[in-house]
Parts: sequence; C-alpha cells; structure tokens
Amino acid sequence: MKRVLTGIAIAVAVIIVALGLYLTLTDFSEYRTDIEEVISEATGREFSIAGEFSVEVFPLSVIAEGVSYANADWGTDLPMLSVGHLSAKLALGSLLSGPVIIEEFRLRDVELLLEENANGENNWSIGDDRVEIDTSDDANDGVPVILRFAEIENIRIIRRRPESEDRVLTLASLNVRTTEERFIAAEGAGQIDGRDITLSGRIGPIDNFESGENLDLNLEADVGILAISVSGNTGNPDTLAGTQIDALITSADSGALLSLLDVPLELTGELRAEAKVSALEAGPGITFHVEVEDLEAGGTLTLTGEQIDFLVTLSSLARFGDKAGVTGLPDGAATLEGGVIVDGEKFELIDVAIETPEINLLVNATVAVNDEQITLDPFSIQAGESDMSGSLEIQADEPVSISGNIRSKVLDLTPFIRDETDQPVPAQSASGFVLSDDPLPLDFLNAGSVDLELLIETFRRGPLSLEQLQALIRLNDGTLIIESGFAVADGGSATGNISLVSRGDRADAEIRFDASDLRISLGETGQRSADQIPLLGLSLDINTTGNSLHSLAAGADGKVLLTQGPGQVDNNAMGLVSADILSELFGALNPFAKKEPYSNWECTVFALNIVDGVSSIEPMLAQSEKITIVGAGSIDFNDESLDIRFNTKPRKGVGVSADMFVTPFIMLGGTMNSPRLELDKTGILLSGGAAVLTGGLSFLVQGAADRATGAQDRCAAALALAKGEKIAVTE
Repeated sequence: MKRVLTGIAIAVAVIIVALGLYLTLTDFSEYRTDIEEVISEATGREFSIAGEFSVEVFPLSVIAEGVSYANADWGTDLPMLSVGHLSAKLALGSLLSGPVIIEEFRLRDVELLLEENANGENNWSIGDDRVEIDTSDDANDGVPVILRFAEIENIRIIRRRPESEDRVLTLASLNVRTTEERFIAAEGAGQIDGRDITLSGRIGPIDNFESGENLDLNLEADVGILAISVSGNTGNPDTLAGTQIDALITSADSGALLSLLDVPLELTGELRAEAKVSALEAGPGITFHVEVEDLEAGGTLTLTGEQIDFLVTLSSLARFGDKAGVTGLPDGAATLEGGVIVDGEKFELIDVAIETPEINLLVNATVAVNDEQITLDPFSIQAGESDMSGSLEIQADEPVSISGNIRSKVLDLTPFIRDETDQPVPAQSASGFVLSDDPLPLDFLNAGSVDLELLIETFRRGPLSLEQLQALIRLNDGTLIIESGFAVADGGSATGNISLVSRGDRADAEIRFDASDLRISLGETGQRSADQIPLLGLSLDINTTGNSLHSLAAGADGKVLLTQGPGQVDNNAMGLVSADILSELFGALNPFAKKEPYSNWECTVFALNIVDGVSSIEPMLAQSEKITIVGAGSIDFNDESLDIRFNTKPRKGVGVSADMFVTPFIMLGGTMNSPRLELDKTGILLSGGAAVLTGGLSFLVQGAADRATGAQDRCAAALALAKGEKIAVTE
C-alpha cells in the first residue's frame, strides 16, 4: 500500500510540474485570433486586439493593448470601446483560498461611447438575449476581492443622444493603493463637461471587507458646482446596529447642477442636502433634509422587515409645482407617508397618504414595472368622499398600448374647482378665434391603442350630479371611439358616441348624443320637488372633418335640438352654467329673472341646422306663463360671427302690461370672441318673419309678435317644426 500511495503522489507531482511548465512556456498570444473571432461572432460586432497581448501564469498576469470593440451598425462611425493599455497581476494562491488579491491593475487611454438613436435603441445592448441575474442569497456569497494598487489614466466616457449636446466625463487619473493600516485609499482628478473634478477617499480595514462590518469610510468629491462628503462607520450592515454614516451635498449654483443632471426644475441659488444612515427607533433607516431657495423638504426612510416606510414633508407644494412647471397645486405644506414592498420588478404601495391643506389622498396599489410595461393591478385611491379603483396596464414599447378598467362609487370634483377670478385668461390663437386654429395633436390616433372601461356610480361637479356614468374608450388603427352614457337621480338618461378617424393630417369626426326626460337641478335658491323640475332633452347629430377646433366647427354639418318641458326654472342657474354674455342676455329677455327666484316655463325649443359650418336657428321659442320669447338668426363658425335676434312679448290674460317691455327687440351680434347685445331697432321679427325665417316658422314669429294672440300656446308647433314636421297654420 505504501508503494502504491508513493507512486500516486509521484505521478500527481509530475503532472503538476508538467502542467506548470506547459503554462509557463506556452505563448498565449497565439490565441489572439481565436479570442477575437469568438467575441466578434458571439456579439455580432468586430472585436480586435491590435497591440501587445500576453498571458503569464507565474506570476499570474495579463496585458492587452490596442483593444477595440465596434459600435452598433446604426451608430456613429467610431468604436464603442477602445482601450490603449490594460494590465493586471493577481496573487495565484488567492484564487484557491480567497480572498482574491489583485496585486496591480493598470488602465489607460480608454474611450467609451454610450449612444442612443431616435428610435430609442442604445449601443450597449448586445443581441436579443437578456441576461438573467440571480438575486438569491446564495448568489451574493461571492469571493471578496482586495485591490492592492491601481493606476487609471485618461479615461473618457461620451454620452450621445439625438438633438442633445454630448455629455463627456474625463478621468485624467485615479490612483488606488493599500496603506500600512490596511485601508484602501484613492485619489483622482478629471472633468465633467469641462468642469474640473477631484476625488479622494479612504475605506477599511481590508480585513472587514468580507463581512462589511465596522468599515470606516471618508469620501470627498468636488465637481466645481457640487461638493460631496461622506463619512462614518458601517456598523452591522444587516441591522445597522452601530451604523453612523453622514452625507452632505452642497452646491452654490443649483440651477447649473440640475441642468447637468437633466432635471427639469427651475431652481437657482444655493443647495444643501444632508442625510444620515443609522439605527432608528422603528428600525434601520435614513433621515434627510434639503434646502434650496425658499423650499425645504425632509423626512425618513425606515426598513421594517421587507417593507420600507417613508415620511416626507414639503414646505410648499404650490411653490414646488411652480418650479416643476405644474400650476394649480394647492398652497401650503404637504406630507407624503406610507410604505412600499419591493420584489424585483414588482412593488406594492401600502396606505400611501398625501396630505395638503385642501386635499387628502390615500393610495394602495400593486405595481409592476419593467422596460416594456407598467401594470397597476389592483390599485385604489381615496380622496375625501371620492374613490377610484381598478387595474391599468401600459405597454411602453412602440406602439404604446393602454388597457384597463376603472371603477368609482363617488367621484366629486367640486373640491378641485378653483375660483375663476384667480385663473389666467386663456391665450387666444393667432387668428383671434375662440375656437383655436392651432393644429390638434392628431398623431395620437396612430401612436398606439387604448382599451379602457370607466364606471362612476355617482359623479358630482358643483351643483351637477350624475348617476351611473360610464364610458368605453377604444383606439385602434387610427380610429378612436368613445361610447358613454349616464342617468340622473331625479329622472332621465343620456347616451353618446364620438368617433375620430385619422386621415393623414386631418380627422373625420362624428358626434351623436341623445338625452331625454332629464331632470337636472342647478344652483338651487329655494325648494322644488322633483316633479317641478322641467324635463330636458338634447340631441346632436354632427359630422365634420378638420385638424383644429376651428376647422372642425367650420366644416360641420348636422342638427342640434334642445327642448325643455313645463316646470320651474331656477333664474339663478343661468349665472352658473352660462358665460357672462348669456346671463346678461337671459336677464334682458326675461325682466322677471332678477325679481323672482323661479320662472314657471311651459316650454323651450331651440334647434340648429348646420351646413358647412353655418348654423341657422330653426326655430327658437321659450314660453313661460308670463312671456313668450322667439328668436331667429345664425352662428357662422367660419368667421365666428353672430346674428341672432329676439322678440319678447307678454302673454294675454296673465296681468302683464305691454309697457313692462321697454326693449322687446334684442340682437346678439359681434363675434364669439367679442359678442355684444344691442337694441334691434329694425324689429325684423315683426316685419314679416320671412325676412329672417321662412315657411311655417314665420307663423310662430308673427303670432308671438301680435299682442292680441300672444297668449296662444306655440310649444307644440315649435317642436313639430324643429323635427321637420308640417303644421297646420291657424290664426
């Protein structure tokens, strides 16, 4: 047995010596071509080593010079990566026993080009296969690496994107060494976009690298417009017991810093940001505080098991919104509080509360995010009495796809209505039209697809309240279709459909809407029972084509019919749902509006016949127990001119004298942008309605104009004419 074991030992020794001699005497530079071919074939890009290439085993070292790796086919005609010199020496025995010791590392004359194109492609994505990274605990138990000395010189990284100036980071030098106290020390210098930077740091001792515990660190960086300082001790990295790490970031020019980082905030002046990592009362966490201009933000992040709890306060939400280009946010301080659980590409928002002086939100959601898709399934939002829940999926790849369903028991927008006197006057289009000539963003019709379902059980906005509001939104192959409907608690329902079909730089539009027997109460100033609210009806049937609001209106053909049945009309409501000019018109036509909270109306019929953007009023009749109002004229959407004439007459036998109507003939003229009320001195509605109206409609006008027959009921006749029916004319 001794002889056998001795023979085996001698044989193993001979093999090891022979292998050592082979590795020592072999010229690995002969494999240069094989290495170039393997990498080039695997990645689809040319890889070459033009200079020296050698590998030695005793001592273990590698040298490569003149290394070049080609850019993507669509990229700039420059290599993605070029390396002038790369060399490294390792302690051979450390590969067997660990930790791996790199005795020496040198890298110089490197240029790395990171480039994107207009289609969102980048040159650092190689092939179609994705690299799966094992994030399990076993995968993280790697062999630690100790770097004894490193020398890095002349490293240049270029970031290139379409329609943007190149961003350039240059590392002129970086020296890393191990000190006598077994600390890793580093010093470096370079530039970022022409701004000088300096780096220095010290971390150790090396013996604690494997565990990560009780590492002392001191890091300093100066980028000219930004200074960073980090110091402290890591303590226990798992529990943060004994951890005390302080970080300070300062900048004398926050605007230049934000521009450098491509952050779209309009801030200037000094920036100071402090952060501290330590073991807080609730668990390991981070506290931070930021000051810039007159804004302050601060808070804590705390780790509790798998959940990260956060509390963030902001001194002024409105001021921050202004700096971010978002207007209309509520003034005063804001607080964001809640928790999040992160699991790879998926995270869960738990009781995330946003509190402001005006609005409080509570959000819960399960969110999955990756390069191609964002999914919220499920999500829920609570804001006061309002709520919203459901699921939503957004496919970010071209073409964009959005699908989902949204439900709400109550959606009350009343708290979000701001005082109109505080709102800026909307800018007019260059043409001066109310309906802008600015091209609509019709590209969205071909940008992707949408499949959304919306259901709101109760919808409120100010005095308006709707029930069972639902909408189906479909967008596919350049065609957008919206189907909607709602009901009113006091009675009635409505349905509507809108379609837009892309025609290059224009769109064909169809609008269909039908509402019947609606009892809508607006601006109540007294008490009415439901049966006293007049029934409303509205139908629209419009076809048009165009590329702006103005061209769509100017090219419209179709009909509009508004009807109102008998009941009490709140005179105050006109001021709520009308522009100032319409409220003024209503007051001029109805002298009782300012004296009585309600008017008892028997009917209203208002019909528009639209041909090539010119809408003719055929007919217009409003009849109350005291007065009859008739009207005629046109609205021309081509030039937005108004020519509408009204005549008001008392009804016989109701105790209304004729002298109460000092100006019975009212004219609404001018344009939609500058409307004006005038006294219609021509009395054109009296002088034979044919001057403005034709056919049976003149009978309505003449009948109402005759004080002797002003009491006649014209409602049925007006409705018949509006529907295109023939009526029998009786005197």
